[in-house]
Amino acid sequence: MNMQSNIKFLVNNKIYTSFLTCTVNRAMDALAGSFSLEVMGNGEESHIKVNDTCELKVDNKTLITGYVDDINVNLSATSHTIRISGRDKTADLIDCSAIHNPSQWQNVSFAHLASELLKPFDIKATITEQLEPFEKFKIEQGETVFEALERMCRLRKVFCTSTVLGDVLIEKKSSSFATVALKEGVNILNASASFTGKDMFSHYELKGQGAQKEACKNISKDAKIPRYRPLLIIAEDTLTDATANSRLLFEKDIRRARSSTVNISVQGFKEYENGKIWEPNRLVFVESPTLGMATELLIVAVEYSFSSAGSICNLTLQHKEAL
Repeated sequence: MNMQSNIKFLVNNKIYTSFLTCTVNRAMDALAGSFSLEVMGNGEESHIKVNDTCELKVDNKTLITGYVDDINVNLSATSHTIRISGRDKTADLIDCSAIHNPSQWQNVSFAHLASELLKPFDIKATITEQLEPFEKFKIEQGETVFEALERMCRLRKVFCTSTVLGDVLIEKKSSSFATVALKEGVNILNASASFTGKDMFSHYELKGQGAQKEACKNISKDAKIPRYRPLLIIAEDTLTDATANSRLLFEKDIRRARSSTVNISVQGFKEYENGKIWEPNRLVFVESPTLGMATELLIVAVEYSFSSAGSICNLTLQHKEAL
C-alpha cells in the first residue's frame, strides 16, 4: 500500500515509500524525536537492521535523523507486517552514562561544557542564548548525558531538544507565532483539555549554599493555592538572592503552566496548504467555545500521524509560561 508518496524513509542508501502507518513525535522537552513505521512485509525490509542509521522525510523536509531502535515482525495466516521504530541520534545521550575525565569543572561556559559532554558521541550543540558560565559543575555518579544537560538547562532556564539533523538545540521558549489560528468549527478536528492541581504548591522553599559557603534559604508563595502544600527544592548550584528568586519563580511558573494541557487534532501536517509544517515551540491562538478558551498557547509537542485515514497532526499545547 503506497499510503503517502511524500513520506520517505532512507536506510542504507535505500528509499522506502510504502507504509501502512507512520507516526513521528517531536517535543520541546524531549531530547530525541521518535518515529514508528508499519509496513506490509514483502522481503525488502529484511535488509533493515537494528542500529542502522536512518532518515525520515516528509515533503522533502527531514523530521528524524537517527537510528533504528526496534524491529517487530508479526505473522499470521492472512498478513505479514513489520513495525520499525527509532529515534534521533540524540537518543544515545538519553541512554548512555556521562563518563568524562575530568568529571568536574570550574568557571566553565555553558557552550564549552555542553561540547565536552557531546564530543564522544560526535553530536554538536547549537545554543541560541547568551548564558552565564558555571562557577562549578560536576557530573553526578551514574547520571546520563541527558540528565547532566537537563540539569544545566534547568539552572539557566532554557531547555534542550534535538534538531531534525540529530544534534542538540539549547534555546528558550519561542515568541514566534504559527501563521494560522486554531479555531473550533474551522480547522480543529478534535480537542480536549485536562486540568490538574497535583503538581502545584503553596510554598516553594529553596535550600543551598551561597558563594561564601553559608547556608541559604529562600521561599516563594503561590497565592493561587489556598491550602498548605510546601515543596522543598535542593539547589543544584551556588545561590545568590537573584539566582534563588529566579529559580523559584521559574519553578512556580512551569508548574502553573503545566497544570492545564490542551490537545488538538488538525487535518494535515501543515499550518495551511503549502505552508510550514506544524512544529513545537511556536505560539498559536486557540479559539474554542466548547473548551471555554480564546487565548494564546504554546505548542509543546507535535505528533505527525499518517495512515489510510489520511494525515493528522496532534498538537499538545500549554500556557505560554510552560518550560
